[in-house]
Amino acid sequence: MSKIMLVDGNSLINRAFYAMPVLTDPNGEYTNAVYGFLNIFFKLMDEEKPEMCIVCFDVHQPTFRHIEYAEYKGTRHAMPEELRPQIPLLKKVLGSMNIKTAELGGYEADDLLGTLAKKAEKEGISPVIVSGDRDLLQLASDTILVRIPKTKGGYTVVENYHAQEVKDTYGVTPSEFIEMKALMGDTSDNVPGVPSIGEKTASKIIQQFGSVENAIAHADEVTPKRAAENLKTYSEQALLSKRLVTIDTNAPVEVVFSEALTDNMFNEFSLNEFKSHNFKSFLSRFEIETPKTKADFLFTDDKKAAEELADRLDDIFSCEFFFENGALEAAAISDKNIDGALLALPQSELIELFAKLFASGRRIIMHDIKKAYVFFKKRGIAFGNTVFDTMIAAYLLDPGKNDYTHSAVADAFLQYDMPSREQIFGKGKAEKTLSELITVERDRLTEYCCGCSRVILHAHERLEKALSEKNMTSLYFDIELPLVYVLGDMELFGMRVNRQAIADYGKKLQLKADELTKEIYELAGEDFNINSPKQLGVILFEKLGLKGGKKTRTGWSTSADILEKLAKENEIVQKVLEYRSHTKLKSTYADGLLAVIDESDGKIHSTFNQTITTTGRISSTEPNLQNIPIKTESFAKFSSPMTTLFILTATIRR
Repeated sequence: MSKIMLVDGNSLINRAFYAMPVLTDPNGEYTNAVYGFLNIFFKLMDEEKPEMCIVCFDVHQPTFRHIEYAEYKGTRHAMPEELRPQIPLLKKVLGSMNIKTAELGGYEADDLLGTLAKKAEKEGISPVIVSGDRDLLQLASDTILVRIPKTKGGYTVVENYHAQEVKDTYGVTPSEFIEMKALMGDTSDNVPGVPSIGEKTASKIIQQFGSVENAIAHADEVTPKRAAENLKTYSEQALLSKRLVTIDTNAPVEVVFSEALTDNMFNEFSLNEFKSHNFKSFLSRFEIETPKTKADFLFTDDKKAAEELADRLDDIFSCEFFFENGALEAAAISDKNIDGALLALPQSELIELFAKLFASGRRIIMHDIKKAYVFFKKRGIAFGNTVFDTMIAAYLLDPGKNDYTHSAVADAFLQYDMPSREQIFGKGKAEKTLSELITVERDRLTEYCCGCSRVILHAHERLEKALSEKNMTSLYFDIELPLVYVLGDMELFGMRVNRQAIADYGKKLQLKADELTKEIYELAGEDFNINSPKQLGVILFEKLGLKGGKKTRTGWSTSADILEKLAKENEIVQKVLEYRSHTKLKSTYADGLLAVIDESDGKIHSTFNQTITTTGRISSTEPNLQNIPIKTESFAKFSSPMTTLFILTATIRR
């Protein structure tokens, strides 16, 4: 069965706008909402692989719902000025991709989605509806899938609903979902519903009576009593709400599905659109002709072949190492004669091969030398100062950039596009290992890995020239490059810590936190989860009635700035802030540090970053050893054991 993806354009671009920081293209046009839309769009296209796609939009004019109820959507804020011009821009970008769009005066996008989904279902096409609006759950069936993007833990996740999932989640069928929504109303659309009937009560009523009309007819049987009384009083309002939330699946929209094919999205017109708006991360989806073709790149997992390639290398060559979980999985090499070769050998064979290359006196170009330096020095292998680091050079020339990846260097210094690592390997739970990619996408992996070594080979000449033009040659070779090795030695040597002092400090913090917990419970008059902002807000501002609270969409705010204003006059707030201070110190400076002590030498081995700050300040990560706690009274009380946490054994050797 063929598939069509039907997208709620307004819903997705609104979600994208608020999820993304404000971005502009080289012409100053706002693009963050369009960019975010395309991120979600391509993710879902990759998952669904539909043969057809239509993106539906609202029209800025009253609908039949506004005519019946003038206050419909009346509480919505005006569209942000940064978002408004991105609607036509999105339509333009979709047009360049040959993605069909639909809109109709007097109807909402929901009505078009419903009409097209039902039409497709009748024609034997499997519809997938994408929208953040849960009203569309009323359209779910055994064949119609409703996919709802939502934010969870800072990431976009997608909920999937056929008819059964609607029933499992809400206790009602998709058609009954209309009845439930009519009773509970919808604040985002200003649909009134019935006062005091929320989602759970509405679901219970509809499970019992099946429809709004039947519930009204049997209002005396409805529980709780308040819901029954309001159902009688606001019966007309409930029926109005039902008409407002019911999607019209017979909208007069004229669309021929065969004209909505997705087989020509990535063409010269959409490529130009993406380039003009600086949508670089999507360019790998196009068949872009790069300076070198796939045929110029080699892959080998044979030791003898790899050694022959290494022997042929010029006096100046580039190499890129690929590590996973601290292990060396592969390496790519390039020089003036070898466009690129990916060497996928066992770690021991790679170490042996590169030990010989490092000792050969050749000049080596790398990107982020320190990682390789630390890896090889751990094994007694050094490569001296015969290296040029393209990452450090790119940072010196423009320290204000957000990243200095291979693709960023290719764009800035070679003026061509290459995919990012995430586009090849994926990210998060979907990230693939190098061995997996060798099995399923060897050619694409080889092209990327060899592309990395090829980029830095060609970029290093331009980088050296630019450093000279800016009088930075001495800064680079005499200060920044030697610093790479100093930081590498610091990472290797580590920082000795007093494990027992940390453990004792953690116990003291826990004892104080337990003591504070009991005091807070006594002041509150009950036990509750102090770490839960929702429960804490209820205790402080509802049960105890403290003034000065601030309510948000998710409940009372218990942020530090709110509580600090109340602390002087309220003992329980003082205790809560002190509790937070102690638990934060324990999790960060006791539990957190104990967890990263290397069992082999009893030290903490942090990573020192040279290209993060625009000021040139070194930063520390995994763990951040520069994260100094504020000198609060609770910290001062335990400052003596804290001074024993780090005993710097300060001999850094080169």
